[in-house]
Amino acid sequence: MSFPDFLLSCRAVLLEQASWQYGVMLNRFSSVTNITQILLSQGFSSLLPQTDVSEQLRNDASTVPNSMHQKGKDTLSPQFFPKCPPEAIGLLPYITSHAISQAHQSELPLNFPHSSLQCYIHPDPLRFPSQAHRPGQLKQYYLLNAASLLPVLALQVRDGDKVLDLCSAPGGKAVAIMQSATPALLCCNEPDPHRRDWLSKTLESFLPPSLSSRVMVSAQDGRSVGQSEAGFYDKVS
Repeated sequence: MSFPDFLLSCRAVLLEQASWQYGVMLNRFSSVTNITQILLSQGFSSLLPQTDVSEQLRNDASTVPNSMHQKGKDTLSPQFFPKCPPEAIGLLPYITSHAISQAHQSELPLNFPHSSLQCYIHPDPLRFPSQAHRPGQLKQYYLLNAASLLPVLALQVRDGDKVLDLCSAPGGKAVAIMQSATPALLCCNEPDPHRRDWLSKTLESFLPPSLSSRVMVSAQDGRSVGQSEAGFYDKVS
C-alpha cells in the first residue's frame, strides 16, 4: 500500500463510526501483568508490534521504583521557562526549575519502565470495563478509540523532546505520549476550564508524581502559541 493510500485508509477509520475500534492502552507506570493476561484470554490482540508475549508479561510486572514517586521540592522559576505564559503557571504543580534545567542535559533518568506504547483491541466491538479515578492511585489502562493513537504515532516522540499537546483534554494523547517516551517537557494545553479539570484528573490517574516535573497544564489560546513560543517545541500534537 502506498503512503497516500495509507492516509486515505486512516481517514476512513477516523471518520466512519462503524470502523472505530475501541482499544485498551496499558499504563507502563502501573503493574499491568494481570490486565495483559485477562485481555489475551478474552481474545484481545496487540494493535502495535510487540516483543514476545512472555517477555512482555515479565516486563509488565515491573513498576516505577518507590524512589521515583517522591515529589520534587523545587519551585518554578520563570527565568528557566521564559516563554511560559503567566496563565500556565500555577495550574498544576507539574513543572519545576530542576526539570527545566534537566531539559538541557543530554542524559535522562534510566530507571523508568521500558518506553513502549501497548494497546490491545478486540475483533468485535467489545468495550472493556473502565476504572474509576482514585486520588493517589494509578490506573492500569486507558480506554480509547484506537484510531486516535495515529497522531501520537506520527509524532514519533523521543526521550528528551519538548512536546506541546494542543486541545489536550480529556488527556488520551498526553497519556499515549508518556507511554511512548519520556520527554523533557510535555505541555498539555486546554483553554476550557471544565475540560482542563478533566485533563488534570486524567494526568493524576496515569502519571506518577515523579513525572510532575516534566508535565504541565496550560490554558493558552492555541491560535497564539505559534507567535508566543515560536521554535520552542520539538513536536506539536
